[in-house]
Amino acid sequence: MTVCEVDLRVGGTYRFVHRAPDGQEFGFHGSYREVEAPHRLVNTFVFDGAPEHEALDSAVFEEVDGGTMVIGRSVHESIEARDLHVASGMEQGMTETYERLDEWAATQQAA
Repeated sequence: MTVCEVDLRVGGTYRFVHRAPDGQEFGFHGSYREVEAPHRLVNTFVFDGAPEHEALDSAVFEEVDGGTMVIGRSVHESIEARDLHVASGMEQGMTETYERLDEWAATQQAA
C-alpha cells in the first residue's frame, strides 16, 4: 500500500492506493456514512479506474465463539457497475485482504 489516508468519522474520507508486483497502482476512495464502533461501518467505495461507479459498502462485526465474524455487503448502482468492479480484480484483492487480516488477528490472539 503506497497511500493510506483515513479520517474514520461520519463525513470523513479515506483513500488507499495499492501497488501490484508489476508496479501497476490501484486507487480507491470514499466517505464514511455510518461509524458505530465496534459494531458497524458504512462507507462509499469508488475505484479510481471507474470513478463514475460508486458503491455503498457495509461491514457488521459480530462476536462469535470468542472471535469476530465480519459480514460485508457491497451495493452497486447496476449489475454492469458490479461486474466492472469484479472484472478489475476486486475479488482477488478482497480475498488477499481478508487473508492478511486473518494473519494479523492470529498475532493479536497470541499476544
